[in-house]
Amino acid sequence: LCWTSGVTNELCRDARAYLKGEPASSRGLKSWGRNCVGGKYVDIMPNDSFYDCQCGTCARVRAKDGQYAAERVWGATAAKLPPPNYANDVVWRATAGIAQRLLDEGVPGYITQMAYTPYGRVPDLVIPTNVLVMVARTGPFSKYDAKSRAQQKADIVAWTRKTGRKVWLWNYPGKVAELALKGVPQMCPRAWGEYYREMSPYILGAFAESETDR
Repeated sequence: LCWTSGVTNELCRDARAYLKGEPASSRGLKSWGRNCVGGKYVDIMPNDSFYDCQCGTCARVRAKDGQYAAERVWGATAAKLPPPNYANDVVWRATAGIAQRLLDEGVPGYITQMAYTPYGRVPDLVIPTNVLVMVARTGPFSKYDAKSRAQQKADIVAWTRKTGRKVWLWNYPGKVAELALKGVPQMCPRAWGEYYREMSPYILGAFAESETDR
C-alpha cells in the first residue's frame, strides 16, 4: 500500500463501516478480512516486511531520509537511530489520523497497530486514545544479552508512556533464531518466566512466535 496516498481514507472508511456494524458489502467487499477485524477492533498493520511503495511521492520522501536503510536492518534499536524516518512517519501519521477521525465521529472501538521494523519507534505525534499498540521485540532469550534486554524494556516502557496504557508483545524466542538444532527443545521456562515477569507491569499479554523443526 502507498501510505502517502488517499488509500488511508479507504482504510478509515473500512474501519468506520465495520465498527458501526455495517456489512462488508457496504464497502464493496464479499467479507471482512478475518486477519484485520474482530470484535471491537480493526487492525491496520501494513503487510509484513513493509514493502516499499515505488510511487514518486514515496520515493521523494525516502530520498530525504538517510536513515531509512539503517532502520530496515533487523534488530536495529531506537537508541541507535536518529528520528524521524520514512516508514515510522507515514505509518504512525496515518494510524493517528484514522483513529482521530473515528474518535471525532463518535465511532466506537479501537484501531490496532504494531510497533514493528521498520516503524517500531515511538513517533513524535499524539497517539489517540483509541489506538492499541503491539510491540515486536525478540523476547525471552535476551536473558543472555543485558544490553538488548535493557533496550527492549526501555522501548516497551516508552510505548506505555506514549499511549497511556499497557501494550502487548510479539516476541521471537525461537531457538536463537535457528531451526536446525535438531532435538533441542524450544521452551526454556526460566528464560520465559523471567522475561514476562519483568515485562508484566507494562504488558497485557504476548504472542511468542517460536518455529519448530518438527
